[in-house]
Amino acid sequence: MALKLNLFVHGVPKGQKIWGPQEEDRNFIESFYSQKSDLSAQLKIDVMKMGKDLYCYFTYLRGGNILDIDNRPGSYFAITIRINACYIDLSNIYNILHTSYKKFILGKILTSNESSSKYLVADFQQCDDTLKSLEKEIINYLSSFSNNSDFVNLDNFVTNSKIASQNINLSECNNKNVLTYIKEKGSVSVSPIHPSNQFLEYTRKKDEEVEKLKLEAQKQIALEKGKSEQQIQSLKAEYSTADKKIADLNRQVEIEKSNAISLNQKFESKEQEYIKNQNLVAAKLKEAENRVNDGKIKQPDNKKTNVVNNVLLLISIILTLLTLLVFVFFSVKQSAIDKEINKEINSKVDVINNKIDIITRLLNSEKKPENNTKEKQAIQPNVQTKVASGSPVITKTKAIPPVPKKKSQVPEN
Repeated sequence: MALKLNLFVHGVPKGQKIWGPQEEDRNFIESFYSQKSDLSAQLKIDVMKMGKDLYCYFTYLRGGNILDIDNRPGSYFAITIRINACYIDLSNIYNILHTSYKKFILGKILTSNESSSKYLVADFQQCDDTLKSLEKEIINYLSSFSNNSDFVNLDNFVTNSKIASQNINLSECNNKNVLTYIKEKGSVSVSPIHPSNQFLEYTRKKDEEVEKLKLEAQKQIALEKGKSEQQIQSLKAEYSTADKKIADLNRQVEIEKSNAISLNQKFESKEQEYIKNQNLVAAKLKEAENRVNDGKIKQPDNKKTNVVNNVLLLISIILTLLTLLVFVFFSVKQSAIDKEINKEINSKVDVINNKIDIITRLLNSEKKPENNTKEKQAIQPNVQTKVASGSPVITKTKAIPPVPKKKSQVPEN
């Protein structure tokens, strides 16, 4: 099979420029203008049908950060060899083109540093002689140092592929897998930067492990989430119960406040009533004392009437005292300051008892045996009682036996 080899140099030194034959190949080469690659170096293999002819294009493509002559980024540089057969020793052709790039391109067409590359010319025609020398050397090398077994006929190859290129690491290129990839895919990319199959397998296993761990983590998360949801629902129920209890307690507090206010009002009412009764008792005692004093002075003739009045007075005092004691007892029960009230009541009771003592002694002093002499007559108190008409009546009564002194004390709560 007669080999046909052609060389193209293309890129964007100042707009896209192409060096070499530009007949049916122009559309294919111009397509690189829109292809963006972050790889600094790769070898692209494309099987194309141009009219009736089949060609395999081997393009050494430099990408990454390449600036045109005006320092605009986004440029590229490529050396393309068109062969009417498939050269399956891709490692060899990659090394040929990579060496040619360093020998013929760097320093003449491009300059490069660690971070970027930059065009030194605006058009490849300015380096026409250099590129002709490059073309001659590559063709001579392939013709001289390749065997017929390195070239395979392009019949039954996929052509003009629209699918993504098959990426192959340069170290893993061998004639068998390369031929299979090119024939089935129609487009292959070879680069030392592409991840190797070994690395991809390692990555795949790690991805599976990560996915497994992720699934386990998701299960654990779901489990913990379920527990957390249960705890949340339990806490919500507890909070709801606590809220109800707080509401009940608040209602009880309001009731107790209302009761306290009511009790306070009742106590104030009882206190006023107690003061009123206290004043009434004092008035009664004063009235009794006045009657006793009046009795000493007047010494009425009717002893029987006087004694009856004294008895009635005593009964009135005792009933008043008992009424006071009963009232005080129930008042003190409901009072928050019962001790002070009890002390005061006991003091008043002592006063009343003293008054009763005085009356008793006075009554007893009148009940002495009468001798035939009229010199010693008992002094009977003159007691005024109110009749229907409202006028006081003075009566004399017999002396009554002494009333035993009985000190009343209200128990303190």
